[in-house]
Order: sequence, then structure tokens, then C-alpha cells
Amino acid sequence: MQKERTQILLRIHWLSHWFFIRRLNIFSRFLDILIRLVYSGRIPGGAHIGTGTHFSHNALAVLINHNAVIGEHCMIGTHVVLGGRVPHPGAPILEDYVVINAGAMVLGNVRVGSGSVIAANSVVIEDVPPGCLVAGIPATIKKRNIDLSLFR
Repeated sequence: MQKERTQILLRIHWLSHWFFIRRLNIFSRFLDILIRLVYSGRIPGGAHIGTGTHFSHNALAVLINHNAVIGEHCMIGTHVVLGGRVPHPGAPILEDYVVINAGAMVLGNVRVGSGSVIAANSVVIEDVPPGCLVAGIPATIKKRNIDLSLFR
């Protein structure tokens, strides 16, 4: 049931994104509000989400910047923030197969490398190389060349 609800959420977002890139903002906004009301998260149509991405617990309280880019097959936990950071312009970019655990924040113009894992409640304000485990506030690299299968 949960996987089906997540798929519905992603389909609504992809439709919102389709309207957004065609400058039909009123329809995109309507779908963004629908996502906020039904799923209790903010996933605007301007954000790009790759195929195969999964949100835990139907994206409960997930906040995503409208300029954020999420690669393919990422896993995003509850209460995750992918947002901007004043005074640093830009939004996070997640490459493919990134895992972000519950409560983590990725703030500003930050690139998270493919196959990286962000631990729960971490705050990422600097780029993360591919295949790394980061944790802490601010997040630091705890392990390199991780086996991603242990975290998925």
C-alpha cells in the first residue's frame, strides 16, 4: 500500500513538473498544494526528481527547494529538507543512488555524490564525494567507499 501511495505522489509531482516546464504555473501550483494537503510534504513542480526515487512513509514532512535536483533511484526518509541557505544561492543536487535518512538537511548549493549516504539528523553544507557516509552537524565524512547495499 505504501509503495503505491509513493508512486501516486511521484506521478502527481511529475505532472506538476510537466506543467511547470511548460509555464502552466497555475496547474503546477494546484498539484503542489494537493501534495502538501494529502502527503504533508512540500515537493514543488520546479524540482527535478529522477525515476526510481523512493520516499519513506509517503514523503511525510519532506521539504524540497523548487530548484533542487534529485537523481535516479534515490531513497529519501521522512522530515528531510533539501533547501536553500542564506546568503549562499543555489539548491542541492543529489546524484543517483543517494540515501538520505530521516531528519537530515542538505542546505545550499551542495552536490551529493552518487552512492553516498547521509545519516539521520545530519546537516550537510558542503559537497559530499561519491560513495561516502556522512554524519553530524555539520556533516563530515565518516567512511569512504561504502557498500551501498548495507544502507538500502
